[in-house]
Amino acid sequence: MPTAKSVVPGNFPAALLWPARKVIVLILPGFIDADLRDPRAREQMVRAADEALIREYPVARLVRQDGRRQMLRRLVDSLLDEWLLEKAMTSKAGRVTAPAPAELGTGFEGFVVRAKAPRGKSAAAAVRRAVERALGAGWKARPFGKHPADFEVTSERAAFTVREAWNAVYRLREQQGIQRAEPCFAVPANQAAGARGVKFTAAGAMIAPKELSLALNNCEWSVEQVKARAAWTYSGDQGRPKQGEGTVVGHPDTGYTTHPEIWSNDPRQNRLLAEKGYDFWRNDSDARDDLERGLGCSIATGFVCFPGHGTGTCSVIMSGEGSPNGLPVFVTGIAPAAKLIPFRVAPTVVLWSPKRLAQAVYRAVEPAATSFPSAWGDYPPVICTTRFAMRWPTA
Repeated sequence: MPTAKSVVPGNFPAALLWPARKVIVLILPGFIDADLRDPRAREQMVRAADEALIREYPVARLVRQDGRRQMLRRLVDSLLDEWLLEKAMTSKAGRVTAPAPAELGTGFEGFVVRAKAPRGKSAAAAVRRAVERALGAGWKARPFGKHPADFEVTSERAAFTVREAWNAVYRLREQQGIQRAEPCFAVPANQAAGARGVKFTAAGAMIAPKELSLALNNCEWSVEQVKARAAWTYSGDQGRPKQGEGTVVGHPDTGYTTHPEIWSNDPRQNRLLAEKGYDFWRNDSDARDDLERGLGCSIATGFVCFPGHGTGTCSVIMSGEGSPNGLPVFVTGIAPAAKLIPFRVAPTVVLWSPKRLAQAVYRAVEPAATSFPSAWGDYPPVICTTRFAMRWPTA
């Protein structure tokens, strides 16, 4: 059963969970030499995290101080207890010191389960019974994707650590009515890539310094690097479609904009199929990137936002050859004759959610997308949820 510290207090808005986790990560370096088994050290962390929370996210002042600190205390205890149990890293003096910030960035979103019952009401009933037995009351199960036995299991009150989430998965898998169960985590991409020497550009793209300098001096650097023109010529010589002609790309990212590199006001020339796209962040049919920055986006995600990333990656995929408006700076896409369906799965490229990616995979099957690239960089192996979608037949 979930422990008390896994539950969000009623006076703490769920929207502040990500910012709360973020500030805990930010203040960790200041406690690198502290004994994290000492309650006094943890209380100092809570006070420091509370000060950082109201400094970085002023809207948190609307929550009473005792409510903020109660939530932060539970998050600190939950995160550190998990780390102490799993890593058990001690110094020669026998004191356990603070973990690296990247180890504490993962957020819990829920579970995806597949019922053993074949379909319809019987599958839903089996999942509800299994969830209540394994997790207790307060959880909701609703259909997930296209398979009639797949369900998403969520709770507005649960804030599981990675350890607690996996323990809950094991309990779910033991239930008679459950065939499969996987946890859903949202992972901060900047932490996943930081340890590998990869840097973020101002637009949120991850690129090594040497390649960045080459790209800035040659607009067709990426096309040349992968020898795209040779591939186009070879396809034409073989009597096959070239330049991605006939291909429909399902594109999960931060959405699209009407940039001239990827958009035409002439419907006959426009290859970006916006009418078939979807926004899985706001749950509506408009996949347009609202280019949101600042406090609103940071409160929603817990991270500094990098809007516009989807427009850039879309351009790398399907921009036409040369400059659309005669300017010296332009992009030629790898598949300049392909069509593309945009799917907005996050408002910022530094937040990775396999659950929304899986939803985008399911959605892409409907308009028969034939390609599904992901331009989110190098991430930990937390995409178990996406396997549910990838196994769904496309025909």
